[in-house]
Formats: sequence, C-alpha cells, structure tokens
Amino acid sequence: MKKYIFSCICILCLSLSGCDYLDTEPGDAISSDRFWETSNAAALEQYCNLYYPKLIKGHGDPLSWNIGNMIMQEYQSDNLLAAGASSITFGQNTVMTSSTDWDWSTVRGCNAFLENYEKSPASDIDKKKFAGEILFFKAFDYFNKVCLFGEVPWYDSTLNKDNPELYKGRDSRDLVMTNILATINKAIEFLPRKTKVYRVSRDAALLLKARICLYEGTWRRYRNVEGDVKFLEEAYKASGELMGYGYELYKASGTDDSYFDLFIQDNYNDNSEVILSREYDPALNMGHNVPNSIPNSEQGMSRDCFEEYLCANTGKPISLCGCHNPNMGYNAEMKNRDGRLLQTVCLPESGSKYARFLYRTTGGLLKGGAPNIFSILPNSDTRTFYAASCTGYSVCKFYKASEHYVGNHKGGIDAPVMRYAEVLLIRAEAGA
Repeated sequence: MKKYIFSCICILCLSLSGCDYLDTEPGDAISSDRFWETSNAAALEQYCNLYYPKLIKGHGDPLSWNIGNMIMQEYQSDNLLAAGASSITFGQNTVMTSSTDWDWSTVRGCNAFLENYEKSPASDIDKKKFAGEILFFKAFDYFNKVCLFGEVPWYDSTLNKDNPELYKGRDSRDLVMTNILATINKAIEFLPRKTKVYRVSRDAALLLKARICLYEGTWRRYRNVEGDVKFLEEAYKASGELMGYGYELYKASGTDDSYFDLFIQDNYNDNSEVILSREYDPALNMGHNVPNSIPNSEQGMSRDCFEEYLCANTGKPISLCGCHNPNMGYNAEMKNRDGRLLQTVCLPESGSKYARFLYRTTGGLLKGGAPNIFSILPNSDTRTFYAASCTGYSVCKFYKASEHYVGNHKGGIDAPVMRYAEVLLIRAEAGA
C-alpha cells in the first residue's frame, strides 16, 4: 500500500512539471527588471543619493577624522602646507603605480541607471531629472579620473565578468574628453534650474562643464595639443551662461567680514553665491571635524600663497608696491592687503577681531600670540600660544568660534563646493 501511495505521488509530481518551482523568484530578493519596473520617483532619487557622498566631498564623510577634500586638496598645490615635508612642493612626487581611485563601480552604477530608468513608472519629468543627476555624476567621476590618470578606458554600458571589454586598454584622451563633454551637455539638457542648493541642478552642471573645459583647454594649450581652443570656448560660453542666472558674490556681512562668513554658514539655500553645497547636521549624528581641526592642526599658508595677496594701496604685488617688505614686521606686512588675506589667516594682534583663536582669556588674563611654528611644541592648553602653524601663517578659513571646543564631529557648517566666484574666474581665464 505504501509503495502504491509513493508511486501516485511521483506521478502527480511529474504531471505538475509545468509549474517549475525552480524558476520562482526568491522572496528575499528582487530582480533587476522588477526593480526598475516598480521604481517610483522616490526610488530613483534614492539611487542618485548613493553618488552624492562619493563625488560631492565637501568636509568629508560625517563622523570621519579627516577634514575633507575641500580643504585637503590644497595640499596638492603650494598654497597650504602640512606639518610634514611636502613631496609635491619640493618636486619629489613620484609616479603612481596603484591607486584605490582606479575603481569603476560609480561608472557601472551610472551606466546601469541610464540603461534602465525609462522602465520606471515615474513621470517623464522625474525620470529626466534624475537621469540628469546620474549623467552629472558620470561626467564628474570620469573628469576626476582623467585629472589623476590621464587616459582611461571609456565605458558606455554595464559589462558582465566575462566580457573582454573589461580588460581593454585605455582609450585616447581625445575620445574620453569628447564623451565627457557630450555627457555633461546631456546632463545640462535634462536637469532643471537650481531649487535646492544641496541637489545637483543645471546650474551645477554648467559650472562643472566650465571647470572641465577650462582644465582640458589649458592642459592642451600648455602642451601644444590640438583642440585647446574648442574647450576654452566651451568654458567661456558655459560660464557666461551662468553669469546670466542671477548669482552674485556674497556681500551680506560687508567687505571686512563677508569672505570669512561665507565659509561658516549652516545652510546655503538663500546664499546668493553658492551653487551647490553639501549638508551636515551634528544633531542627526551627521557632523564633521573641521571646527576642531582648523585651530588645532599645524597646517599653514605658504609664503608663496601669502605673497599672492596684492597691496590694497597700489593693487600691485607686495614685491613691487613699495609699501611692503619682509623687514617691516609680521603684523605690518599682513595689513593693507587684499581684504581676503585677513579673512583667511589669523592676525596675532591683541584685541583685533582678525586674531580669531590666537588669544584666550584665562584667569582674567588675556593670553596668546603668534602661532607656534615648531611641531615639536604642539598646540596645548598649558601654553600661551593657542595655535600651531608649520609656516607661521595660521589658517582660519572655515573656523566657526561657536563650534570650537564642543567636541569631535560636532561641526555643522555646510560645505560650499560650487560657488559663483569660480564662474567669474573661469570666464576671465578662458577669455584671456
């Protein structure tokens, strides 16, 4: 009897072979097609949000210990120096043999979105807007790669692990830059004008295009490579278009304070100069470490950068103006200069608002002075000097007094990653 029942069960199972349970989608996962076919505007936005922290660096990731690419990228120039010797400044930088930036996950993710977003049930307006953001990120990521590596392989589609295209060599710089330009142009076409300063917009895409084209145009110009004029003209036109969008330099605090105040704001939505920013909020455990790092680090403005601030009396470099000389004293040499100088570095003068964090009242006595330049004697509460600088020019840009001493990762100022000032500089340089 048992054998008979078992045989019947086997026959029944065979008769139901058309219902192949092995083809049933698992309940704990969603297929790629199913994801795109059910992704509404909120889902598309969440997809785009993955790439904001990857490419809009600002003051770094919340709760991280570094001060973010916005400040640290200056170490790649001779404007800002760290306590240790700079291989770049002293011409000792070596060619890279490997880098974690040789990573293609962002490009693949952007390509996957562009291949599939049309399947979404979201409105055409939303689909186009978020596709514009993804195009912006793809162009931005490729631009960063070109700046770092030169020629790179160009990918316009997602590839599986067996595709030989994964292992192809680098494409020509001309092909890559032509494709980057086409990508950012399409982003400009798709994106709306700025509504929220912390989301990518047509305005931000235009500035990115101007930045890309100025870089490439000058790179070609100084190496006698064809195509320089084309890119410089594109930079000139993109920056010119942005100049008609109603932006202006931030002036709310007056000429003595506006430049300093521009970089310590908690929200840039109503700022006339900022085109794109990155948000932070320590109340949501999303703070950074910039307020503590600025006064407590040993970084310093270089003398070369210091000398680039023109004389306010004559408009000439201080080596030519006749008003300034290195023998006149530290404080005197810092005065009567381009107003941005004393809104970038601290003036060690008792009672001056430009002293920033160099002085402190302890036990009813005012203590402090010029920043200590020796790393062997770091900044501490037991010393009379309340800042250390490897060059003697202690940087105060991005310093907000109300956020100092409140603890690590409590910085709440947002990062103005794209500003109208850059538009004006690009317009002038590309035009020249």
